[in-house]
Amino acid sequence: MRIAFTKCHGSGNDFPLIDARALDFSDAEWAAIARTLADRDGPLGGDGILLLNQHVNGKNETFAMRMFNSDGSEAETCLNGLRCVARAGFEALGIEAAQVALKASTATVSRAPDIAPGVYSVRTQARATMGIAATGPLSGLPSTRAFVAVSMPNPHLITFVDAVDEAELVALGGWCEAAPPLLPERANVSFVEMRGEDLFVRTFERGVGLTN
Repeated sequence: MRIAFTKCHGSGNDFPLIDARALDFSDAEWAAIARTLADRDGPLGGDGILLLNQHVNGKNETFAMRMFNSDGSEAETCLNGLRCVARAGFEALGIEAAQVALKASTATVSRAPDIAPGVYSVRTQARATMGIAATGPLSGLPSTRAFVAVSMPNPHLITFVDAVDEAELVALGGWCEAAPPLLPERANVSFVEMRGEDLFVRTFERGVGLTN
């Protein structure tokens, strides 16, 4: 099997990106391809694979995106990956704005002024569902921190910290990876650190692990 791909990254998240508009593989085959191409111990590696797909018939989307994590599971979306697929779609179709079909939602993307010389930039807009911020520890979660739940629609647990402790983040992310009763679909876990007027975010991504 020979598949053409482009290695790309969005804000440090790196992926092999495949133009899949003319390809016909099953979900199981795409999962196997993701495990092979995104294997960090292999010749390529990545946080998963991205697919540029045709839009769904009868819908208003211009094209579609799918993302398979490095463990072969399919994510609902990935905003850093969406920027990469948006660029691929723009260049393939000669456009600069689009509606993109995601697994369970739709996103609006448009070309934006480069944020730095030679840095291709895409503005993205996707609906997020905000949970209620906990004022104390969540029952059943092995952490004393207060979290807020956010759906992008892929699930996130987010907390603000004085300083990011990667060992703590990995331990909690690994617990979520086991799909406990509290989180049967697992979840991304993000620690957010305030640095002056900026925010520094470190995420343990569902199906991937620590990402940039």
